[in-house]
Formats: sequence, C-alpha cells, structure tokens
Amino acid sequence: MRSLRIAFVLCLLISLVPAVASAWWASAGWVRADVGLHEDGDGLQLGFGNRTQLTGWLDLSWSVDYVQKKGSQPMVFLSETEGIITDESSVTLHYIQPTAYLGAGMVEWPLRPRLFIGGAAGLKWKEKWNDFPGDPAVELAYKDSDFVGIVGATLGMWRLDLDIRYTIGFASSLILDTTDRAQAKAEDDLPGVDPPEIGKQIETFQVGLVYSF
Repeated sequence: MRSLRIAFVLCLLISLVPAVASAWWASAGWVRADVGLHEDGDGLQLGFGNRTQLTGWLDLSWSVDYVQKKGSQPMVFLSETEGIITDESSVTLHYIQPTAYLGAGMVEWPLRPRLFIGGAAGLKWKEKWNDFPGDPAVELAYKDSDFVGIVGATLGMWRLDLDIRYTIGFASSLILDTTDRAQAKAEDDLPGVDPPEIGKQIETFQVGLVYSF
C-alpha cells in the first residue's frame, strides 16, 4: 500500500514539471468522420511526436498518427436465400498519418493557448467492411492514399494539452469499385437515405489529449 502511495506521489510530481523547449509527446483521442456515407462514424486516434520551440511563440512539430475513420450506409443487397433485402453497410478505414505542424501560442499564458496548421500523408493501412448479407447493388471503395490538411487549437496545463482539430482530405477518396460489378446498379437508392457521395473528400473533427514527457 505504501509503495502505491509513493508511486502516486512520484507520478504527480513528474506531471507538475513544466514541459521542456523540445519535448516528446503521446496522444489519444476521439474521431468523428464523414467518409461520404449516409451516417458519420466515431473512431480512435493514437499518436506520438516531437515539438520544438523555435521562438517564444512559434513552434514546429511532427507526429505519426494512427486514425480510424468510420461510416455506414443502408444499402440494397441481392441474397440467394431472401432475394432483394436492405441492410446496413459499415466501414472502418485504418490510416497511418505522418504529419508536420507549425504552431503559434503563448507558452507563458495560463492554459497555454495555441493555434496550429499542418499537413499529413494519409496512408490507408486497411479498409474493413462488415460482412454483407448478399451481393451489394453498389460496390464502394476508398483510395489508398490522401493528403490531409489540418487546422486546430490546443489548451494546456502542466504536461497535458487538450487538442481540438478539423481535418480534410484533398483527394477524392470515395470511389466506385469496378473490379467485379457485372450486376451493380448505382441507381438503386433508398427513400430517405443519402446516396454515397462518390468523390467525397474525407473530413474529421477530432478531440484528444496530449501528454508531453
């Protein structure tokens, strides 16, 4: 029990030490993504990186992030046993994103307010759809790479920062998969359901915590 108390006190003391001019950090957060489907989805972000203070208010950062981008779409399927049916299609896109940022903030102010802009190479590691109940009327897919623009802000205290950001991909990521579409019919839209936005640029809103060590 005493060792747990000592460990707690040490962790508390470490967290109260101000971050240095150049610091490594790790991040984790929530991602709300619009991937061009009827419903937006919630995913996860994890990352690590380094920030270097260039001047009293200007900094340069880089990171490598893992980002989940999710969405879902009611679609028409042709089932061998049930005929024409409607069911939900959901996708999880797994991205690895090397990123660079330029930030401007007031490091001496309370809560360290900071604005930043940046860009990332969105490298699709995996595209995972749920199991379909039959042959879909429309085959959808996403491009393997994207360039992602980023704008955001942080507020910090001690070694923790709250990171809020908006991102948009500059490539038209959602495409029709024509690999095996002999019977696909893009006109099979459902009443009251937004059709897939072919050519959609993926957008996300992210909220995360960053810990500097």
